[in-house]
Amino acid sequence: MLPSFDDLLLKKLLISNKISTPQQVDECLEIIGNDGQEKSLGEILLEKGYINEAQLKFAESLRVDKPDSEDSKENTID
Repeated sequence: MLPSFDDLLLKKLLISNKISTPQQVDECLEIIGNDGQEKSLGEILLEKGYINEAQLKFAESLRVDKPDSEDSKENTID
């Protein structure tokens, strides 16, 4: 299974904001590709302990197309 557009966007946001390393993200994307995982990149990164919930929410809040971006301004990284 190929990574979704959302997963690829999250990859870019996590790496560019130094929340996760390229190696960690690529490892999790490889799991999605090899195992046919139904989980998202964010879920796998959380399970592996590479990021925490606050970091994931912060990265997701940076998406410009997210409809609830008004609420996302309150998110911070722990």
